[in-house]
Amino acid sequence: MFDGVILDLSPNGLKIRTPIDLLIDTKIEIAFHLNNTLFDVKGLVRWKKTGSDQIAGIQLENDEFTQQRIIEELKFFVKREQKTEYS
Repeated sequence: MFDGVILDLSPNGLKIRTPIDLLIDTKIEIAFHLNNTLFDVKGLVRWKKTGSDQIAGIQLENDEFTQQRIIEELKFFVKREQKTEYS
């Protein structure tokens, strides 16, 4: 297990920054919270950039239900951020 920061998220993939050198084509499990919803997903490392930290692109292996949950939580997140920004 390792910690990382999600830099970008979609229903089908994510970009993550981590101190771990992830190997391309490696299957990984990722657990994260979006709003108050816990997601526990599996994916495949598709690309990486090396530096002081590793940046990697993960293709998620989500079913349609999980994809829809991510979409709904992302919509809620954006609406909440917009309200905070304009308040």
